[in-house]
Amino acid sequence: MSAQFCAPRAGFVLFTAFLAMLETIAAGDEPKCLPTNDDPATSGAANESTSTESASSHPRRAHLVVLRFPAAILSAKMNRDVDGQRGIADVIAGTPVRGTARLTGKLRVQPVPSPDRACFNAVFNGAIYCRTIGGQEGVTVQSHSITRFTASKEFVFEPDRGFYAQPTKVSAQTQCFTDGINPGRGGFIGRIIQRRASERIESERAHAAAEVREHSIKRINARFDEFMADELARLNKAVELQTRLAQLRNITGTRKLIAHTTPDYVEIADGLLAADGQIALLELPATHQAGSPVQLWIHGSLVPENTGATLKTIFTSPDHNTLIQALKSWPGPLAVDAAAALTSLIGENKFAVQDIGNWMVVDINTPPPSTAVAKITTPPDMKR
Repeated sequence: MSAQFCAPRAGFVLFTAFLAMLETIAAGDEPKCLPTNDDPATSGAANESTSTESASSHPRRAHLVVLRFPAAILSAKMNRDVDGQRGIADVIAGTPVRGTARLTGKLRVQPVPSPDRACFNAVFNGAIYCRTIGGQEGVTVQSHSITRFTASKEFVFEPDRGFYAQPTKVSAQTQCFTDGINPGRGGFIGRIIQRRASERIESERAHAAAEVREHSIKRINARFDEFMADELARLNKAVELQTRLAQLRNITGTRKLIAHTTPDYVEIADGLLAADGQIALLELPATHQAGSPVQLWIHGSLVPENTGATLKTIFTSPDHNTLIQALKSWPGPLAVDAAAALTSLIGENKFAVQDIGNWMVVDINTPPPSTAVAKITTPPDMKR
C-alpha cells in the first residue's frame, strides 16, 4: 500500500475510534464530553451545573465528527497510462482471422460531487489497434482496424460497505482497412479472384466494422473490469479494519455514518436523522491548508474549553493516551490493530491540532499527492 493512502486509512481508524470513545452515536443520546482533570473535590456540583448549561446552550448538532481527505489522494492511487498487446483470434463477417490487438489509453479518476454519497468517476480514453490475417477459399486478406473509445465506470464508497463499482459504460467508433489481398493464384484467374474478393470485402465493410467494434468493446470491458476489480480490492483491503468498525457503529438510532464528495474532498461524518428521516447537508468552513492533509474535524460542542487541552494530548502522547488505552481494553483483534496503528502515527509526530471556527481540526500531515502517473506496458492479460 502506498504511503499516500496510509493517511486516509489512519484517518479512518482515528475517526471510528474517536466516535466509539466519545459514545456520541447512540440512539437518542446527546453528545457527552470527555472526563476532565479537574479536582474531584470540587468537580461534583460544577459538573452538574455545567452539564445543564451545556444541554441548553448546545442544541443537538447535525454533524459532530467529520473525516476529510483530498480526493487527489485516491486519483493519484488509481490514475494509469496503459499500453499493452495480446494475441487475438476472431471470426469477422464469417471469416476466421488471427493477429494482435494493441490497447493504449489513459485512465483518470475524478470525484463526482454528491451530497449523500462518496462518488467517483473512472474514465478510460484510448484506442485498440488490431492487425489481422484471415483466409477463406484460398484467399488471404491482411487488414487492420482502429477502435477509438471512451469507457467510464462510477464507483462509490460507503462507510459500512467499502468501495464498490457500477457497470461500465462504453462508447466506441471503429474503422476497418484492407492492407492486402492474396488470391492464391497468379495470372488472369488470380486477378479475377482478387477483384471479386475486394468487392465482397467492400460490400461487407460496414458489417465487419460493427463486429470488430463489438469484439473491441468486450475487450475494453474485460480489461477495465479487471483493473477496477483489482484496485477496489486493494482499497477495500486498506480500509477493511475501518469498514468493520464502522459496521459496529452504524447501529439503529437517530445518528448514522454518512459519506459524500465535493469537487476536492471526500468527507465522512456522523449525521443526525431529522424527523423526516433525512440528514442535513454537511458544510464545513473553507480552509487553505498547505499540503492538503487528511483532517479530522471535531465540533466544539464535544470539546469544551476545559477539556480541550486534555483531548489534544490524545494526538501527541501515546503513553498518556486515553483513546489508545480504551481501544486496548476492547475485545478482539480489531481494536488491538487500531491501537497499534494510532500509537505508530502519534510516535511519528504526524498529528497537528488547530481551531477553525467552531471546530477543532486534527491534521494528519502527509506529503502532497504525487502528480506522476503510473504506466502499464505489460500485456493486458498479464497481472501487474
